Amino acid sequence: MLLNLLIPEIVVTEITFIDKEQHGFAFNEKKCIFDVYCRTGAGERVIIEMQFKQEDDFLDRALFYATYPIREQILSDYRRFFDRFRRWMRRKKMEAKAHPYRLKPVYVVSILNFSLQHGSATVLEDGLVCRYELRERSSGEVMTDALHFVFLELGRMQYGPEHPECCRTILEKLAFSLKYIDQLRERPGEMLEDIFKRMFDAAELAAMDAQTRRIVDRTMTTKLDMMQHLHNTYIDGHLDGEKKGRAEGAREQAVESARYFLRLGLAVEDIAKGTGLTIEEVNSLR
Repeated sequence: MLLNLLIPEIVVTEITFIDKEQHGFAFNEKKCIFDVYCRTGAGERVIIEMQFKQEDDFLDRALFYATYPIREQILSDYRRFFDRFRRWMRRKKMEAKAHPYRLKPVYVVSILNFSLQHGSATVLEDGLVCRYELRERSSGEVMTDALHFVFLELGRMQYGPEHPECCRTILEKLAFSLKYIDQLRERPGEMLEDIFKRMFDAAELAAMDAQTRRIVDRTMTTKLDMMQHLHNTYIDGHLDGEKKGRAEGAREQAVESARYFLRLGLAVEDIAKGTGLTIEEVNSLR
């Protein structure tokens, strides 16, 4: 949802996360580590950076980041080109083609806990977002669709964590949550959308101390293992019953499985769903 809000011109339906550590193209060139680096299903490259404190030359750094996914595409195309050329040299049949420079769009999305300096506030969308592209100065004609910068300026939030009711749009709610999530004890009632439930659940998990986190992880793993075992037991019994041609074989296996998981303390509804028995049948086994 974040990318669809900040980059409305593309429809993000699939994301592949790419190695965040980007090495230079020469042995003495500095490497770069992105906060998040991903590729959409349509092939666009997206760099997501979170910057807490303002620093000098931040915009130049954002431009430097963009060079990595651009050069990465060019190098990939060069490799394919030279592979074709080598095959042509071997076969003497294929005519080498000119190297294509067509680039997939690259987006640098920066979430900033401060404000950038602008000549006019009119450049801001919803008072929070500004965008930059390569355009001709006088007419605004786009030079290329290959490079885009999107800056979400949380420093421009006009109200504090005690006023979530001031958020009018999903984008404002998202910006509010990103800025104040560490100061909120619980999810505000104004943020009922599923994305905010997942965001606050993740923040709660991240805020746990190491020991509590291990206990939660172990508990969740145990529950998932139980449910998987319940499912497998039912399937195995059901298939075994079909193989023998006796429906009672599968039911007997389901009943035994239900008794076992009742002893483990699983919820009756979960047991009924996994075994195919009714809730009344499971309750009768207590």
